[in-house]
Amino acid sequence: LGDARLLMDEVAAAVPLLDEALILLRRTESPVGIAVTLGERGHAARMQGDQAQASDLFAESIAVATEIGSERLILGAVAGLAGVALALGQPQRAVRMLSAVEAIRATSGLGRIAHAAHTARILAAARTSLAEPVFIAAWDEGQHLSFADAVAEARAIATSAGEEPQ
Repeated sequence: LGDARLLMDEVAAAVPLLDEALILLRRTESPVGIAVTLGERGHAARMQGDQAQASDLFAESIAVATEIGSERLILGAVAGLAGVALALGQPQRAVRMLSAVEAIRATSGLGRIAHAAHTARILAAARTSLAEPVFIAAWDEGQHLSFADAVAEARAIATSAGEEPQ
């Protein structure tokens, strides 16, 4: 229910549902559910303007997803951190990250990444914030990032978001 509320932009209603789900999933040791819910909670924090908390949640989602070897979940969290970059006034960085996510998804044959609806919203916002030539240049740069480089860039975003004034 929390994810549905979040997609309807009912962030205040989504947060307690997601927090409760995360508690239950941690109790039952469900790593896939934990990684997904951390990502959803990260989007909620991002939408509330708390980029430091969003970054921490996405970084933890990457860590859990890495433990279970889920590229789909890792890429979803990387895209979430692109949203953090966008919120921190770094639209070119966000586009580069989203482009890398899309290139990696397509190359690896993944159908959809986790949190695809949020990713589409972030991409649309990033696209409108940049002139077309700047967007295209950033998108082209991202197409050449490796999986490891994209994850490293996402972790750098997470680190820098904790240092930014909110």
